[in-house]
Amino acid sequence: MNIEIETKKDNPLMDRVEVRFDVMHTGEATPTRDVLRAELANILGVNKDRVIVDNVLSNYGITKSSGYAKVYGSVESANNYESDYLLDRFGLGKGE
Repeated sequence: MNIEIETKKDNPLMDRVEVRFDVMHTGEATPTRDVLRAELANILGVNKDRVIVDNVLSNYGITKSSGYAKVYGSVESANNYESDYLLDRFGLGKGE
């Protein structure tokens, strides 16, 4: 699996960096969001808990997928701005 960052846009108002990326997964299934979170965190040098993979789109017949992720300045910022279902999906829910 090879991830290539296409764009990075700083959003200081929401304390995050918005990232669009392409992932080549030749000979493999489309990577899960959790695997992508870990790889993006590694590439960007941040903690995995600060990365939210919003969507991943795969095209039929090719082994390339495109996605959108948000990298927050802190877990608290993610809790303030993200939807509860996304936080729960990644185990960052408020526990309510």
